[in-house]
Amino acid sequence: MTNINNGIASPGQKRTDTKERILKAAAVEFAKNGLAGARVDRIAAAAKVNKAMIYYHFSSKEKLYREVITDRLAQQLPTLRSELTGESGLESTLKNLLDFHVSIFFKEPSTIQLFLRELADPSSEIVKSIAKLMKDSGLPNEFVKALSAGARSGALRAVDGRQAMISFIAMSIGFFLMSSLFDKVWQFTNEPTFIEERKAAILDLFMNGVKAR
Repeated sequence: MTNINNGIASPGQKRTDTKERILKAAAVEFAKNGLAGARVDRIAAAAKVNKAMIYYHFSSKEKLYREVITDRLAQQLPTLRSELTGESGLESTLKNLLDFHVSIFFKEPSTIQLFLRELADPSSEIVKSIAKLMKDSGLPNEFVKALSAGARSGALRAVDGRQAMISFIAMSIGFFLMSSLFDKVWQFTNEPTFIEERKAAILDLFMNGVKAR
């Protein structure tokens, strides 16, 4: 896997329509062919821009690949942290996190292939970058703090915050990563109604699992 060290969009950075088209076209191309096999000219054609515009926005194919995977996360994490530490609270923030997962995995299915490709590589620099984004955002620690505060107030059970959040994320993202299997069993995982039911089920299972009894 190519070592990629730059190119993460800063939190809050707004994307132009052109950049958005490039990112969407690149996600499909990278999901199908990987970094090595992807062609910039095919991305340009799908995005209806010339190759020079791609290099203007991203400098290189490697930086474009990195941003396809990390850009949305870099923009969303600070928002979720603000919600969690503000008035929204734990349950509302978890609901918004589920909405975010749906937006990147269900509405943009090529993201699943990209994530699976990177997760399969134990030396993936992209996975390291995602982990760093999560740590630097402070969101994982704030979730643990929120669970601890809820336990102190008596509203929640005393649980291992790290285990609880790993379980929540695994229930949400794990579903999308294995959706092709589930769809062969139940034949309804790609229906929007089922996705809404899935979000409600995850939130219900998690909150009832941590609420004081």
